Amino acid sequence: GAPSTQWWTQLSSAIAGGLSFATLLTLILTPALLVLGDNVGRWLRRRLGGAPAPSRHAHSIACPNARAVP
Repeated sequence: GAPSTQWWTQLSSAIAGGLSFATLLTLILTPALLVLGDNVGRWLRRRLGGAPAPSRHAHSIACPNARAVP
């Protein structure tokens, strides 16, 4: 019942809430927005008739001497 007990309770609640929010933001919202942005970019390129995006396959990274397919 001391005044410092109330302060520590509020501080621990703020820390737990901040960690929960940061975890959700990092593990769910950030990847979702990155995928959404990529999909919108691809849709816009298709819609506007732009050049296709470069391939991001691991093969092109793993084999730097591989020939590019025209």
